[in-house]
Amino acid sequence: MKRIGRYISPKKIGLGYAMFAITTSVGFAISEGSFYKEEIINYMGQSYVVHPLIDNYATLLDFALLNPLMIFLLFRSVKRGSDILKSKPVKYQISPYHKIGLSGIAVLLTAGFMYYYYHGFSEGLYFDAVMRPYETTPTLTKTGWVVFFWTSTCMFITLQFSALQIPYLKFLLSLESEDMVYNPQHEDSVAGQKHLIKPIMDYFYAALVMLIIFILFQQYDSTYLTTGESNRLNGFMVFIIIAGPVLILPTLHLNKLMSFHRNLYLQTMRIRMSGIYSEFKSEKPKNSVSIDEEIKKLDYVDRYQKLIKGLPTWPLPRMELTLPAISLVGAFIKVTTDIIQIF
Repeated sequence: MKRIGRYISPKKIGLGYAMFAITTSVGFAISEGSFYKEEIINYMGQSYVVHPLIDNYATLLDFALLNPLMIFLLFRSVKRGSDILKSKPVKYQISPYHKIGLSGIAVLLTAGFMYYYYHGFSEGLYFDAVMRPYETTPTLTKTGWVVFFWTSTCMFITLQFSALQIPYLKFLLSLESEDMVYNPQHEDSVAGQKHLIKPIMDYFYAALVMLIIFILFQQYDSTYLTTGESNRLNGFMVFIIIAGPVLILPTLHLNKLMSFHRNLYLQTMRIRMSGIYSEFKSEKPKNSVSIDEEIKKLDYVDRYQKLIKGLPTWPLPRMELTLPAISLVGAFIKVTTDIIQIF
């Protein structure tokens, strides 16, 4: 397994998906003559346009960039989490049997999703390189089967690797203050806790890429379809439900633990300050030199206290938390606005 791990990396998996998905889709479309040529057909007594694959910019961009990026982030998230859990108790590990079970569930959910996805196309009157009418029923073309294969592959990976986040989330949320090594001088600028939140951030950004995919296809639907607003906007709700808790709960828990350690420094400093103030109050300096020394001592303690108050209490620099926060708030506003418009 270690030998395999040397050759299979998140980056290689993402690039491999991009290469095979885009080349096979374009290759089959070219072989069927549906890559760049538009066709007019007669179906059920009416004329319809069969759009070429090159018009489907959403799918091409999805296969070439967005899906590979999401797959890369999902694989890296699980890999980073697994590396951290290697030295942890067995209770945080998933047995091979459970992994097989999760894979089976992911396959069933993917099949259900693709069935729904297929019928969303087959019941409409929009035709392209993926779906066109044969006799009396819209049917997948060879290119369509390839496109559906790579779409279902990405869906399976998303479901499977979302489930594999559970052990790491369980580990993070079970951490106690004594489990944390809080080092204010650590080079990561967050007291050595950045490595703990990195797997979570990878998963969050994968979910954010998924939201971008939803938005891209919604834009494509609004350009070519005439069936009303696309139900792909449900992606905002999915993003909030999935990405929100995965990011917020571990981040707040680590903030609580880091604040505890920071407050220990403050508590120690306040005890020292209390002693110095008491000493200054009880003793009467004999000359200006001793007064200056006491003032310098108090000034030093005051500056040290301010330094301690500035110690990090979040597992990421605040600037790096800005984009996730804006994304979640924006998605929440979008969902709230849509719900208000419905009612």
